[in-house]
Amino acid sequence: MQREQIPAYAAAAADTLQAAGFAAYFVGGCVRDLYLGRPVHDWDVATDASAEEVLRLFPKSIPTGLRYGTVTVRIGGASVEVTTFRTDGGYSDHRRPDGVQFVKDVREDLARRDFTVNAMAMTPTGEVLDPFGGVADLRERRLRCVGEPTVRFEEDALRIFRALRFSASLTFWIDPKTAAAMETCAPLTSALSGERVAVETEKMLLADGAAQLTEAVRLGLYAGFGASAGPVRLRGLDVLPEALPLRWCVFAAALLAAGRIRDAAGFLRALRRSRSCIAVAGRGARLALTGLPEEAAKLKALLADYGPETVRCAAAAQDLLRGTSALAAVETVLADGTCWAAADLAVDGKDLIGLGASGREIGALQRALLTHVHGNPADNERTALLRLAASWLRDGCPADEESGSGSNDAGKRRFPEKNY
Repeated sequence: MQREQIPAYAAAAADTLQAAGFAAYFVGGCVRDLYLGRPVHDWDVATDASAEEVLRLFPKSIPTGLRYGTVTVRIGGASVEVTTFRTDGGYSDHRRPDGVQFVKDVREDLARRDFTVNAMAMTPTGEVLDPFGGVADLRERRLRCVGEPTVRFEEDALRIFRALRFSASLTFWIDPKTAAAMETCAPLTSALSGERVAVETEKMLLADGAAQLTEAVRLGLYAGFGASAGPVRLRGLDVLPEALPLRWCVFAAALLAAGRIRDAAGFLRALRRSRSCIAVAGRGARLALTGLPEEAAKLKALLADYGPETVRCAAAAQDLLRGTSALAAVETVLADGTCWAAADLAVDGKDLIGLGASGREIGALQRALLTHVHGNPADNERTALLRLAASWLRDGCPADEESGSGSNDAGKRRFPEKNY
């Protein structure tokens, strides 16, 4: 690899360390992605300089994690994570080391890392140090733990999710010994935080990661969040729009359909998703299992009741689970420009008040007019709707007008009597 591939700000950080007499290596994902020809988003440097020495060399740096020897160096508006070579102590919580020991040899630092493809180091001149065979694994598109896989997963159970995520995003196959250790250590994931699990899940949801998500469910990696282990169907996830609430909805609906969870909103809440995501994806998952109607008028009623985001999510989930074309039908309704929301009616509350409506009559009239317009889009015109509303004020508002029938012969519901 060539120095020209390293951005100036990252090279400047390494050069400054070396000029002061310290070692400096680029490590982790930046080396892996550079080798694969993928975009590099984060440049991390490992050094034998202590965090205090790094802070002195870079006065504008941020002491991000002094306990672990990490300093965020700011150069030219960009950031480089600089971390002192270290080895990790025990992992009593199966997530973070109880303590660290700073060392002087980069090979010791690489030995503590999760996978061989993340355990390579590169000098500022492009020379690669590869003590664990990461380059060979990159060529074979193989994901393999550094050292004994069971030890790696017992140290940090989140690495099981990371293995699946890397496999999904890099399209790598998982080495059999590593895969066996993942199955053995799967119960340890129950102690992980919902936020961390959700981050890894979202990366798989947005990657072509359907196969690895199904593997995560099969292994029982979501047991601590209310999902039982077993098969789940997610084939086709990668062709759906890359919107997170939509893909969360599809995932939750698939879990519901397979009997892996009982409540979509509860599952999303356990993973600490936002209130809006829980509301949209949770309701959408339930709606998908109920089934969306095919008629445009009824789809418009759903859009009015649930909002377009929830209905889109439900339609996408239904398409994946049942092989329908519900999402295309919803998009057609949204694109045709006809009224589906009360705000798009050609009359508003003031118009209805002008006809003599008051109190609950106004809302009842608006709902009835909207239902009528869902089935009769051409009637969304001020004069026609005022005439219809006036007749309902005189004769009674239909309780549940059949969309598209244009008939008031259904059961009549008188408005609440006025108190004079």
